[in-house]
Amino acid sequence: MYNTSGSSNIGLADVVDSLMAVKKLVYDEGRVSFAELKRAVDEDFNGFGALRAMIGENVPLFGSGSEEALEMARRVMSVVHDAYAGHANYRGGHYTSGFWSMSQHVAYGNLSGTLPSGRLRGKAFTPGLTPHPGASKSFLDNIRDVARLDAKTMDNNIAFNVKLVPKAGEPLDDIINAMHSYVKSYFDMGGMQMQFNMVSSATLRETRLVVWNRIGTDLRPTKLDRICTRVVQFDQLPAQFDDFLKGRIIGRTVVKIA
Repeated sequence: MYNTSGSSNIGLADVVDSLMAVKKLVYDEGRVSFAELKRAVDEDFNGFGALRAMIGENVPLFGSGSEEALEMARRVMSVVHDAYAGHANYRGGHYTSGFWSMSQHVAYGNLSGTLPSGRLRGKAFTPGLTPHPGASKSFLDNIRDVARLDAKTMDNNIAFNVKLVPKAGEPLDDIINAMHSYVKSYFDMGGMQMQFNMVSSATLRETRLVVWNRIGTDLRPTKLDRICTRVVQFDQLPAQFDDFLKGRIIGRTVVKIA
């Protein structure tokens, strides 16, 4: 029963949103030919700004509350799960499918080309199954879509990343009550996992610079005594770290606690 090997897959939203762009604009509506979309992708959308804007304005994304995009996500996850489950590991067990990242969504994105979703060459993929930050203005849409995925197709767990930003001076009880409401709603709808990052983007930017400036000389800067920073075996120089990991956490969806 436990003789398994697990996989960690990234970029679910990137794949789903790209498939939705092709389906919606090429096949359903005929607003662009497949050849033209491919040319735009090949050119990193240089000279195809109008097409990229069309994609951003008209394609329903995973995490937007679109039933069609949610069904596409379920189909993609089912294909991934079945592909892994169909192979035996060296112990004779089976492979399981997880949708989470140990920062490889940044590394792989840095080496990958443009996507039909409008994601540009070299940009980080979305981590695990977290929706794209621009999928919806409502965090509840994100919650509903992720919670309604089929847990059987993600038997090596998931990572649903959320960045909560309280208002300045907001009472602690209000923050806790808002978090409780989000979490309870998510799990009541069948959600499997959710992880929070509660710190401002400005703080993260300042922290990142301090960390990279001190790497190799002092791994415990005094300014970071209350912040836990994780670095995952990258070989780049400190100056390259900053550009390479830019947006890994800072770029997550910001949810303002109301």
